[in-house]
Formats: sequence, C-alpha cells, structure tokens
Amino acid sequence: MVVYQHHERVNGKGYPVGAMGDEIHPWARLCSVVNVFESLIRNVSMLETVYSQKMKLLLDRLRCRIQLPDQFADLENRRGVLPAQALDMRRTTRMYCPGKLLIESFASLPSVPRNHQYVVGYSVDISSTGIRFLHDTELYPGEQITLWTSAQRLTCTVIRCRRLNELCYEIGASFADDDPNVESPQDVEHPEHDGHRSEDFLN
Repeated sequence: MVVYQHHERVNGKGYPVGAMGDEIHPWARLCSVVNVFESLIRNVSMLETVYSQKMKLLLDRLRCRIQLPDQFADLENRRGVLPAQALDMRRTTRMYCPGKLLIESFASLPSVPRNHQYVVGYSVDISSTGIRFLHDTELYPGEQITLWTSAQRLTCTVIRCRRLNELCYEIGASFADDDPNVESPQDVEHPEHDGHRSEDFLN
C-alpha cells in the first residue's frame, strides 16, 4: 500500500487514483515527503553538474592575457597546504587551487569608473575567508567583484592588489558573508572584456 500510494497527495491531486486525506496511508504520506525532498536534492545536484561542465568548457576556450611572472611559472603544479607566513592577513588554512576563473568586475566604488566586464584570470590559493588570484587589470581595495569558477560563484571584496608586471596583478580578496555558494550565471555565455565579446579571446 505504501509503494502504491506514495505519489498521492492529501489534496487529491496525486496519482494513481487521486486519493485524499485519510484515504492515504500515514506511511505513504511520509514517503511522499521523502520522495519530493530526494527529487529536489537530485535536481540541484544535476544543475550543479551541468553548470560545472558548461563553465569548464567556457574557461577552457577563453584565452587569458596574464603574463605569469617567474614566481608563478609552476602555478599549475602547486598542490596542498601553503606554508604559514608571518605577515599573512588570513589566519585560516590556505590551500593551493590553481586554475582559470572568470572575473566579473563592475562599478562598485564611486571613485573608480569601471565598465561591467568579464576577464579570465588564475586562482592561486583559497581559504575559508578569502582567495588570492592573478588578474591582468589593477583592482582597488574595497571594490566588489564576482569570481566564476568551474564549480561556484564567489562574491568578493578586494583587500589588496600588488603589481607583478604590466599584465599581471596579484589580488587578495575576502568572501562576502553568504559565500561561497553555487549559482548559475545569467550572462556568462557571452562574457565581455573591455567591450569585446568572448569570441575575441578564444584560443
């Protein structure tokens, strides 16, 4: 009976027979709740997988303008926990996370005019409170940015920026209180860079 009725609903809009209220076995009602919950979880997981696959394909296609300095020549091979540094502002464990990311910047400070644009950068390391990444454009402390990785969207505030060469800036940013989280970008299929469409930066 439980298996037969677990798609029924107390308002009579379920199936197979449209049973209502007390006509539905109590255990079948419980199973219907579990069934809906499981479906929601599965759908979220599927959406995250689809987003991750599409974002990875996009990042693989986009060309990065950054000129990596010698100190980051082996960035792609770095793994594990970073050694502790005396002057490190982040007091939590930092892990290397090398890889491409999409940097969304926009006018967030009145004193810094900036067009809404997407630029490809490189992530360096991450902790529970912030992230370090490389960008081809200088950013200023207090600017709000959004980072799109192959797995998630990160809303950040720039804390510091250090020029490494004319096409590489090392950026330190802290996460907003509600991040990290996962969210599909609305306009990520056609990111822009200084007014150009993403097709201009394909390999």
